[in-house]
Amino acid sequence: MILTVTPRVNRGGMVMMDIDQQVAEPETTTTSSINSPTIQQREITSSVAVADGETIALGGLFSNQITKSKSGIPLLQDIPYLGNLFTDTSDSISRDELMVLITPHVVESMQKARAITDELRRKLPEVEPVFEQKG
Repeated sequence: MILTVTPRVNRGGMVMMDIDQQVAEPETTTTSSINSPTIQQREITSSVAVADGETIALGGLFSNQITKSKSGIPLLQDIPYLGNLFTDTSDSISRDELMVLITPHVVESMQKARAITDELRRKLPEVEPVFEQKG
């Protein structure tokens, strides 16, 4: 997934964002005999306005996939009428939905930047190593 966000802040503190979401997935090629995957790409572009600290939810990239598989004992599965006794078939359906939650924060001072960083560290201790890296 690729997520590109271009924010702009107006004088009133509203945050305008141009958001581009892309999801690419390999699929089996059905249009030729070449044994290489076809890349299916889905993309959605949005422009939103949100107040400082408010959360917006973006959705809309859905995917439904139906998979059918068949396996069995070689040769026996090919016997007409009796082959089904030696064959196992299965069908599966999967649905993917991409939802993105974005909460912009307008940072006007060093104190607010520290407060936001401390809040992020408290809520997501898994990201602590990122803050310890020196660039």
